[in-house]
Amino acid sequence: MVSNPHQASVLHSLDTLDIKKNHLNPAREAWEHFVKTGEFLQRSPRAVICQSWMKSWEQGINPHQERATTVLTLEEIESKLRGEQLGQASVPLMQNLVRTFAGSKHVMVLANSEGHILHSVGHREIQYHLDKINFMPGGHWAADEVGPNGVGTPLQLGKPEAILGPEHFCQAWQPWVCYGAPIFDANGEKLLGVIDITGPIEKASHETMLLTISVAQSIQQSIVVLNYHRREKLRALARDVSKRWQSDALMLIDEDGYILDYNASINRYFDDRAQGLIGMPLTTLLPGIWELVHTRIFKKSYGQIDIDIRNDIGINRPVQIHIEPIVSDGEPLGAILIITGNTAAKKNQPEQKPEPRTKYTFDNILGSSDTLRKTITLARAAALDPLENNVLLVGETGTGKELIAHSIHAESSRSSGPFVTVNCGAIPHELIESELFGYVAGAFTGARREGKPGKFESAQGGTLFLDEIDSLDIGMQAKFLRVLDQNEINRLGSNQVTPINVRIISAAGRDVYPGIEEGKFRLDLYHRLGVIEIPIPPLRQRDGDVIELANIFLEKECRFANRPPLKLSKETRAIMLSYNWPGNVRELYNLCLRWVLTVNQNCIGPDCLQDKIRFYQNKELLTLGLVGKKDLQAINDELITRTLESTGGNVSKAAEILGINRATIYRRMKNRRQHD
Repeated sequence: MVSNPHQASVLHSLDTLDIKKNHLNPAREAWEHFVKTGEFLQRSPRAVICQSWMKSWEQGINPHQERATTVLTLEEIESKLRGEQLGQASVPLMQNLVRTFAGSKHVMVLANSEGHILHSVGHREIQYHLDKINFMPGGHWAADEVGPNGVGTPLQLGKPEAILGPEHFCQAWQPWVCYGAPIFDANGEKLLGVIDITGPIEKASHETMLLTISVAQSIQQSIVVLNYHRREKLRALARDVSKRWQSDALMLIDEDGYILDYNASINRYFDDRAQGLIGMPLTTLLPGIWELVHTRIFKKSYGQIDIDIRNDIGINRPVQIHIEPIVSDGEPLGAILIITGNTAAKKNQPEQKPEPRTKYTFDNILGSSDTLRKTITLARAAALDPLENNVLLVGETGTGKELIAHSIHAESSRSSGPFVTVNCGAIPHELIESELFGYVAGAFTGARREGKPGKFESAQGGTLFLDEIDSLDIGMQAKFLRVLDQNEINRLGSNQVTPINVRIISAAGRDVYPGIEEGKFRLDLYHRLGVIEIPIPPLRQRDGDVIELANIFLEKECRFANRPPLKLSKETRAIMLSYNWPGNVRELYNLCLRWVLTVNQNCIGPDCLQDKIRFYQNKELLTLGLVGKKDLQAINDELITRTLESTGGNVSKAAEILGINRATIYRRMKNRRQHD
């Protein structure tokens, strides 16, 4: 029995196109005529195929292309499968069908709403042949990219569809029959992806179409269950948060903007409309604010909106809506909206969550090396640490310690609080105590008449970042240790105790370790500050990040300077990779700025490098006994070796940096081993 009209339409298409070879010929003739002329024969394919062919023709899709493009890496695919409901619901079900499909002469794939294939199971031999056209994880099969197919067409139509043999616009897909069925979210509204089953055209059958639809429906039911558990977790977490706002009107929404719950105080603002809010999209109740709310949910940052709410008799009432995201294990689930009148908002000022005050987030950290990624992973863990332990960042100058500190605060539960920075090395020793702890009136000559709060008080409820902490003298270190032990301060000149609620992030250079051994930095303070110690890698240890960052800096600064883009020659790239970058990222950035201002041509050659970099390169080559031999082969081999070292042995990345192919690297390294 066919359960809906969409299924009936698809199954009818299987009847109308007989799969016997002599009956496939008219469809193939119609295709051949169309790709030559852009016109249809009198005996044309069914309407949905004619429309799709015409779109493909108008979009300039090549009917003779041999494969689809690959657009996702394995890491991106894994991230989507683990982090999105589509993958969480689909993969377990597909894995349960592995044995079923292993001997079926078919392959089943999962694709997301953009037509990117994320997962596949099925017959190995069939998969081998489909791999040749990139019908596999990572492939892009949207209909506007590759014409009608079992992934792109159901996504385009929003309903199940089968594409049989010569109905495909691209000839390379015509040996196959593809059955696709869309998958929607728990509300049945948002298209999340598609299930496709593909096999040889000779295997076309009604049963396979029904199986495809059945699998899609099963996945959709799993998504409903996942969404239910997700919403229950959201409700449980929201109950704890709502205790702080008991006198105000509260509304709970999920990450898709649907209203899940509200309290009785909502009636003050929405009158009779409050009776039917549950399940309503927020955009229906309060048009125009969802985009900002949605941004706050996924940035996991607090926010505030001032709007007017019109009541049932047409009177506008000004209100403030405070957005408090609900997060579990770093994943945004939704938000509580706290609605207050302007007067009430002022009374509740201590409870309001101001905007995050950091300049940077983890998204601002550039580079893709494994070394840097490990550092960011540790820093993210520190940001989400429920105990809010103190963090110590240790690294050379210019490595981005302050950038990491900003990012930790921005992703922590204190992100709505202040982020206060103190450079301990830039403040005279005699002033550091008053700067950190504040002072009262008359504490010392030149003090303000009204006194002044210190950085600890300014950072209440947020994060205090102490840069160059290892520059504090021993006496100040002892006072600082007492503050950490007791969580309270005394302003200079006062006996009154002020409790503090501040998370400490400190930064120190590599000299902190010999300083401990020499007694210049207290070991007990080091351990208190470095509950979570994060080493920040220097640029020279970050694989191929030097070239990646240089390209990013050049592109950005050339755009700002309104000048043509600059590119690095392969010789320049090789020298940059061998240089030790004592000033780290800051030095590299300054060099790129200089190039933008001074280089007239479009390519940056070795002559554009600063003398100290060229001197370092020559010194290194002299040490190796290469310069003076006039042996260009030896020098180039050494550059290849250094580039391989900088990329962790990644031949593909080294070849890209040097502007040569991988075969050249393999051949040169082989020759060198033979001569050695």
